[in-house]
Amino acid sequence: MIEYPRVTILYPARVGARFDFGYYLPNHLPLAVGTSLRHAAITWCDASRPIISDPPFACICTVGFDSVEAMDNFRQFFATGHPETARILNDEPNYTDITPLFVAGMAHGDAVARPAPDTIGYRMQLIFPAGPGTRFDHRRFDELTSLNELWVDLPGICTEVDHMTAGVMPDSAPDVHCIRTAWVPDRLALDTLAARWVGTMGKIA
Repeated sequence: MIEYPRVTILYPARVGARFDFGYYLPNHLPLAVGTSLRHAAITWCDASRPIISDPPFACICTVGFDSVEAMDNFRQFFATGHPETARILNDEPNYTDITPLFVAGMAHGDAVARPAPDTIGYRMQLIFPAGPGTRFDHRRFDELTSLNELWVDLPGICTEVDHMTAGVMPDSAPDVHCIRTAWVPDRLALDTLAARWVGTMGKIA
């Protein structure tokens, strides 16, 4: 079991929205990570491109850190309006017109087999949005065994759970309660897992 802090950046999909991975991956991510590294010790960063039609998110980017202090330095960098933050934010119109959501928290799980940099991997993510009046029992969710049964006979799957505690800005509430990620070795396993999830929606308890 591993545990580490990380920030997740989500771009909610909407009708008519634009997200250009052709610009985002080779241009914006190197700019954002390279600039942020001067202010916070980032250990890794990756981005998910949806492969289903009508996805809830156009992109999900995760930024990992080896300490809470490093994550807080990253949050502070964006919260203080540093001139270099503007370079990152001003580049957003070049690849999207979506306002992203930023959430910070602790991840734990067995996903040490995360795909290596510059490789393509697959993952399925269950995302639980937060909002006024919503409730999420993190302890109860961690104790669920029925979720694990979805992939018990599929080899090579590693999982993580992100418990979000805040947004990026100081004293901000998270826009997402929790993200459960299953890293899968190939497209066949991904399609099998997705079909099982669709078949059990509303039955997980």
